Amino acid sequence: MNIGERLNRYLARIGCTAKELAAAAGVSEVQLSRWRTGKQTPSAEQAALLAAGIVALLPEADEESVRDALIASLAESAVDSDRIIRNLNSLTAALNLRSSALARELSFDASYLSRIKSGRRRPANLPEFVDGVCRYVVRRYYSEGDLSTIASLVGTDVKLLTSADAFYRTLVAWIYGGELKTPNTAENFLKKLNDFDFNAYIRAIRFDEMRLPAAAFQLPMRHNATGLKDMMETELNFLKATVLSRSGDPVLLYSDMPMEKMSKDPEFPKKWMYGMAALLKKGLHLNIIHNVDRPVQEMMLGLEAYIPMYMTGQISPYYLPAASSKVFHYLLEVSGGAALEGTAIVGHHAEGKYYLTNNRDELLQYRARAEALLSKARPLMDIYRTPSERQFRDFLQRDFQPTGSYRLLFSAPPLFTIADELLKRIIAHNDVPPDEAERIMEYASFQKSLYAHLSGEGYLTIEAPDLDRAEFAAYPLSLTLSGMFYETDVFYTYEEYREHLRQTLAWENGGTIKVQLRKFQPFRNIQIIVNIGKWALVSKSKAPAIHFVVRHPKMVEAIERFTPLILESP
Repeated sequence: MNIGERLNRYLARIGCTAKELAAAAGVSEVQLSRWRTGKQTPSAEQAALLAAGIVALLPEADEESVRDALIASLAESAVDSDRIIRNLNSLTAALNLRSSALARELSFDASYLSRIKSGRRRPANLPEFVDGVCRYVVRRYYSEGDLSTIASLVGTDVKLLTSADAFYRTLVAWIYGGELKTPNTAENFLKKLNDFDFNAYIRAIRFDEMRLPAAAFQLPMRHNATGLKDMMETELNFLKATVLSRSGDPVLLYSDMPMEKMSKDPEFPKKWMYGMAALLKKGLHLNIIHNVDRPVQEMMLGLEAYIPMYMTGQISPYYLPAASSKVFHYLLEVSGGAALEGTAIVGHHAEGKYYLTNNRDELLQYRARAEALLSKARPLMDIYRTPSERQFRDFLQRDFQPTGSYRLLFSAPPLFTIADELLKRIIAHNDVPPDEAERIMEYASFQKSLYAHLSGEGYLTIEAPDLDRAEFAAYPLSLTLSGMFYETDVFYTYEEYREHLRQTLAWENGGTIKVQLRKFQPFRNIQIIVNIGKWALVSKSKAPAIHFVVRHPKMVEAIERFTPLILESP
């Protein structure tokens, strides 16, 4: 029974007019008429208003039952299937719900489910599909963190999700008629990366003035820590022991312990960050296995805090492809001077236990355990700084496949579209020294060969700013030279910029290459290249010049979906 039929039955049962029901529900008569005739479908929130209105006119009816009946009828109405798929995708992304697990639960072929999520197919029985997804989520995602994520996503109070029935009804209602409440998950990460100045950060924290203590740190040979306060102190003691040891061995850090309560301590976060800075000051290399089995927005927020440390080039970030346990938390931190291991039951962090040791025999055991854990991890991203320019070019030549689909989001027209004559003019009036001018010309030639290789079979979408003279005068553009780790601005004149923009537009071929212009510039210091479904390259032009090749599927998807407001095609 669709929503129109359901409403007409209630009207007949109550014995009232449509005008009376509209008034009781707080909706317009015109809107109610459209719902009754099937011309439009109410949202879940509007269905709730209708339920309240019906119960006001029919006191013996149960409001919850009426609301559930109306929401169930949405599935039989002319629903917005695009909205449903979009909301389902948002839900699965927020919970890091793996498509393979969901496909098994629904008895679907994984490739068929992938086509549904991409919008290329529609389930034969959409209500049954939505019901299956929602019941799976209710059964599997009930931890405090999961419920908080879902409440934020659907815009409701987490307390309303405490019972399985209420949880299920809320999910179904939101999938059919809800609006996405969360912001673009990649936007804040990209904005912070764009704005971050590593040199200013170093000055602010007085990193260059930091002096490592010379006195020996009296670490007990073995210490069992219980209670959050003792656990926090033990984490700091691990950092102290590592800094003061004579070892220069790499450090492994892994933890899926909840940090919310520890982060609220007035001193612990500052001391922990100082300890991490001390490890870097000592020159140690850190292998950090990030916990990515959490909502993508929370994951991106956590990564923002690591941006300063990534800039040092002393960190290799990883992730574990297998989901962490929903029963146990685990922590393992191992260096040449100490080892720290922690365990806890999910939801009972304070009742867990940390064990810190610097016993030589135990350190050997923990080092072997750390290496075994690292062998199970995959690179979260590859990081390239100036010393690795050759390796970065190797990556470009190896991973740019001619049959791929690429999205290019640039802060200025891309270098591979510029004519040599124009490039030479720009270099000349910027007084670039001859040896550096030669490097720039060689890099432009490399870029042109790279993209000529792609343009035959692959798909390119080039996005660049289309600025008027006043906007350009306020923020002059410079050549995109981050790929050659060149941190000196080489500015366009406005006429040169417009000429390069016309040369970029000439690349559009009406088929595999598309150019999109926007009337603003979302970023000035970063360029983004996404190999759709495979990796995302985020390049920062200066302070310092650095490249992040993101490989984790959830992060790649978040960057791939990033949309800087409204694009305008020429």
